[in-house]
Amino acid sequence: MGFTGFDGSNHLFIPPAVWGAIRDYLQSSGLLKSIRTQDYLFTPLTDRATRLPNIRSEDWSRERPLSMREVSRLLKKYARWASLDPRKLCVHSLRHTAAMLRKQAGDDLEAISTFLGHSSLAVTQIYLHRLEGQSDTSWARVAALLGF
Repeated sequence: MGFTGFDGSNHLFIPPAVWGAIRDYLQSSGLLKSIRTQDYLFTPLTDRATRLPNIRSEDWSRERPLSMREVSRLLKKYARWASLDPRKLCVHSLRHTAAMLRKQAGDDLEAISTFLGHSSLAVTQIYLHRLEGQSDTSWARVAALLGF
């Protein structure tokens, strides 16, 4: 299955564990055999949204992507299941996490900027600087206490 990268090419790398999770999702949702390259990956699996007063059933389609509101609702639901505080999470937190993990893994500013799709390195510098905040020097001791 082809994927289009941020630059319009088909060179987006998906780690094997992530690809496995995506395949499992597509298999369990019944979409694996019918999905096309131009289709959205995450679409509504039920018509539950049509019960809302602002959604007209004739305008609703399973071929539309999940709304940001629904993605946010799902993130918070799974955060609660993982015993995380959903009030401290938003969908953009995932982007922040990915950027910081790439920096900690040794990616240079240009690679992170390309990954994030930023228009300039200056934007990425500001973004990473804001995310760094104050350093947490006790994280290793806390992790040891938790058995990690």
